[in-house]
Amino acid sequence: MICLGASLIESGIVTTGTGKFQADSITLKNLYQELLTQGILPNELNEFKRMSDKSKRAVLAAALACYESFQPTVDGSRVAMLSADYNCCLTENQQYFSDYISFGRVMGRGNLFVNTLPTTPLAEISLALSFTGPLYFIASFERPLFLLMEESCSLLESGEAEQVITLLAKKEATAVALWGNGLYPDGLSVDSYRQKIAEILSLRSPSTQPL
Repeated sequence: MICLGASLIESGIVTTGTGKFQADSITLKNLYQELLTQGILPNELNEFKRMSDKSKRAVLAAALACYESFQPTVDGSRVAMLSADYNCCLTENQQYFSDYISFGRVMGRGNLFVNTLPTTPLAEISLALSFTGPLYFIASFERPLFLLMEESCSLLESGEAEQVITLLAKKEATAVALWGNGLYPDGLSVDSYRQKIAEILSLRSPSTQPL
């Protein structure tokens, strides 16, 4: 199993594994427009405005990870999605239901219900990029990355998926990686690439050495 592509979005800084796309001091709204303009996002997302910032970062990071992949993204039904983000959208859901309880279905946001109900970042990735393979969470306070990679290997080896999206998030940082089987392309500095991927998956903005 190798990492085909990865992206980190943290406090307006965007980093990808190969450096194919980078941005600094960019808002999520402007990044969304840039990815649409470049064709990195396949379609406009009607629900993008209502997403939590965590979900926005997840969708944009996933699109970038697929964009810089060494291999074409396979049919959506063959892409699995995994996350170890323990809290997901707990804060947004608490705010939503507090509003619903306080103001009711007519006066509060509950009058729109489904369209305003926060969903998990992983589900938003699935909807935005048309991935329909297995999707689930691994709840762990310890070694989340190890567990995600172990589960990804299992999915690929069993044939349940041909590629796997993994999501890690903490505060203002979101990292998404695309995993699959295969070989690194010729001309790539594999050691440098692996180091950058490791930094991305540790939710740290890596150095910007050319690969």
